[in-house]
Amino acid sequence: MEEEEERKRRMEEEEERKRRMEEDERKREMEKEEEHKRQEQIRRRAERKQREEESRTYRDPNASITSLNPQFSTASFNPISRNASRAQLVPSYLTGIGLYLSSPSAGLPNIGNTCYMNSALQCLSHILPLKTFINDPNFSFTKIPPARPYTKHTQSTIHKKYNSLYNLSVSVANVMMTITTDRPGVAHTSLVTAVHSALGSVNRQFSGYGQQDSHEALVAFLDALHETTERKSSKWSGAQPETDEETEYRVVLNVGLSDTRRMQSEHEQLFAKGYQRFLYENGSVVSHTVMGLMGGTVLCKDCSTCSVKLQPFSVLSLSLPTRRSSYYSSQSSCTLSSLFENLSECDDVSDFKCETCKKKRTIKHGLFVAHWPKVLLLHFNRFACTTGRFFQKNSTPVDFPDRLPIEMIHKSFESFEETMQIRVPLPPHSYRLIGSINHSGSMSGGHYTFTGLSAEGQWTRHSDSHSSEATTPKRSSETYICVYIRNGTE
Repeated sequence: MEEEEERKRRMEEEEERKRRMEEDERKREMEKEEEHKRQEQIRRRAERKQREEESRTYRDPNASITSLNPQFSTASFNPISRNASRAQLVPSYLTGIGLYLSSPSAGLPNIGNTCYMNSALQCLSHILPLKTFINDPNFSFTKIPPARPYTKHTQSTIHKKYNSLYNLSVSVANVMMTITTDRPGVAHTSLVTAVHSALGSVNRQFSGYGQQDSHEALVAFLDALHETTERKSSKWSGAQPETDEETEYRVVLNVGLSDTRRMQSEHEQLFAKGYQRFLYENGSVVSHTVMGLMGGTVLCKDCSTCSVKLQPFSVLSLSLPTRRSSYYSSQSSCTLSSLFENLSECDDVSDFKCETCKKKRTIKHGLFVAHWPKVLLLHFNRFACTTGRFFQKNSTPVDFPDRLPIEMIHKSFESFEETMQIRVPLPPHSYRLIGSINHSGSMSGGHYTFTGLSAEGQWTRHSDSHSSEATTPKRSSETYICVYIRNGTE
């Protein structure tokens, strides 16, 4: 009996000891968690204070860059004058596109896996129309969005989101206007830190210091600039649309015309009206410069009604071929023309309710570009889910030209025109390559760089804070985003 009682006593003591250890462990975990929260609050207060100081500093978007960043002296910053003549801006062999070229010679420091962000910022800094708008004396960011239907419950949420976009736009514009210098250098770390902090506020995906997608960062920058410069007025569109009724940018085309010229004229007029309505509803610095319209086409085989729904895009994504693709070549490479053909490839869709027949029919569906922007950003979708849930990098080389002629664009959409009986609008002038974002490495580890063309006709490779001379980008398995500028645009 005594032994049994002794054994029970020892077991109880052992359980009591374990319970105390568990309690002590829980207390330590709670203390660690509280300490972590306290440090996080301190960090957020510091970031909030830094953003407030930067916002006060950047109250005037047209302020001197030297006041924004003392790291650059007046002697080192010499932006292109708005009153400069065309001859002063560009050499003779670049006439027609020189107004779209700037000369960023300063690098951007890497503050921790931020090469994806630096390459996107360098890309924007090489697009002079955006910088021209920002440097205009009458330009200003909109602190509070105009004509927004707020309600009592959603007002604070909408204002908080918009203020995050505003901070991101200001920080991006600060970088764009600062890194254009007469001599090579490295921008101050605070500039990149401000962009990274504001980007993380807009999208938590970018809040840490892990490697991210440069394409997604570029789209986030453009979206922020679009939202904070949006105006519903004739300032951007040039004229008010003929109708004030709400629209989803949907047009119905007459595909039964026998006169090809008449059909082409009618289609161009309808797409032009759709673009005019889009600009009036969404006019901004970005929509006026880099946004185009994608047409989603539905053709009913029974009633021959062709319906087109127009959707805006800032970066045109093109799928690369795989071994299972119908347009995969034996050389495991592709051309830009073949990517356009794949984009406009028409598919049969069954059990689709036609809005004219009011019945389920088999229809033809395809995509085309209904309006070509002044600045064409082409994204080669190299990171896609190919096997189950896992993403892999597609290293298929893409052969892209330094000049994108109208004839090549028209030829790429010929099959679509024959199938859908639509005359695809063409750009008024050809395009020329002025830059590319490149990705080397794999999904597990890689590096982003940007190669850009200066106003002097010199190609430069920007790898974070390092810049070096480069050659014209051409067929490569590392090219991720191409930047084309339309010729002949003043």
